[in-house]
Amino acid sequence: MVPPNGYTKSQIRKAGNNLANNTQVEQSMEVLSYWRAKHAKALETAFDILKRYTIKVSVSSDKDFSPLLAKRLKRTESIIKKLERFRDMQLTRINDIGGCHAVLSSEKKAYKLCRLLVKDGHFVLRRDYIEEPKDSGYRSIHLIGMFADEDGEMKPVELQVRTRIQHSWATALEIVDLYTKQSIKTNAGSKDWTDFFIHVSAMFELLEENPYVRSSNPPAVALEFAKTLIAKNCDKANYSLYKVFQLREKLKTIERFDAFSSSVTVTTDHIKQASIDGYILISIQRDGNQFQIQSRIFRRIESKEANAAYLELEKKAIGKDSNLVVALVSTTALGGIQEAYPNYFADAKVFLEFLALLDFVYKELNPPMTRAFHRMKYSLREVMTKDSK
Repeated sequence: MVPPNGYTKSQIRKAGNNLANNTQVEQSMEVLSYWRAKHAKALETAFDILKRYTIKVSVSSDKDFSPLLAKRLKRTESIIKKLERFRDMQLTRINDIGGCHAVLSSEKKAYKLCRLLVKDGHFVLRRDYIEEPKDSGYRSIHLIGMFADEDGEMKPVELQVRTRIQHSWATALEIVDLYTKQSIKTNAGSKDWTDFFIHVSAMFELLEENPYVRSSNPPAVALEFAKTLIAKNCDKANYSLYKVFQLREKLKTIERFDAFSSSVTVTTDHIKQASIDGYILISIQRDGNQFQIQSRIFRRIESKEANAAYLELEKKAIGKDSNLVVALVSTTALGGIQEAYPNYFADAKVFLEFLALLDFVYKELNPPMTRAFHRMKYSLREVMTKDSK
């Protein structure tokens, strides 16, 4: 039961410390849920602003891809992992409990949207992971804005702005994490999968520069790719292209993603609705190698009910051995929640399209004899590098 005047900042910080240390978990989750719900009004305000500004940078000529906007309240599991990773972090200082993301067709439009939002004082730039990607290969622009909650107190909301290519990469990584119980995202995944995503990210960066990437003309993409590699004269880029090809075969990525997708059963039909002015509560229940997705709609005025239902499901989902994943999300995407959050549905279709393009490029630029040479050359280099450590 929440006290009449709510929880104090001291109580909220203590609850965060308890969750990080796995003590008094159920009671502390009640406090966390209260604190997370306090971000709902701020998140809605930020999202409304984001929708208005996205219209300014999107143009009718973008017939192949409409901007994709979504919002979510951070999952308890993700909050706890953050508190565990950063031991000096306090629950009251986490600035992405409320989060939005915007997916645009190009980096040019992503930067334009960010400039407008910063110029008009709604957000400030936090990190530009497009200019300086994370070691994992993650690329996106992160901004932070402060918006009022229902009591007039200011709460932070994080905005992530990225391109369709970058979003497909992030989605695919999250699918592997979710459906194999890894944590590549926090540098705790298998080396092969980690290396695969690092090298794919490097190649996707070159795809962003390719004028033919949206033309559905693989030969033109391959020709332009060859020119780019020659111009860069970069052995590092050639190595990354080889590693994508080699690890794709070793990990059987296409077969694995197909298996993830075929293991999912969606039991509710409103997932594809985009006009919901509120949230959808998603639960993913694992049974062996099968995943069942259920969902429940909450209108914007039902935010308290949504958070209460969210908490009850998360109490069941908490713990390393749990087979339940829960999320509270919303979107404007025409394809509904599955288009905005394909990671929950093991939907890597867009990622696999770009991966197939890289596969085509590698084979076109490297006949069988060259591929055999690459295997010897790069395998020897990796052995020598490993021995020197």
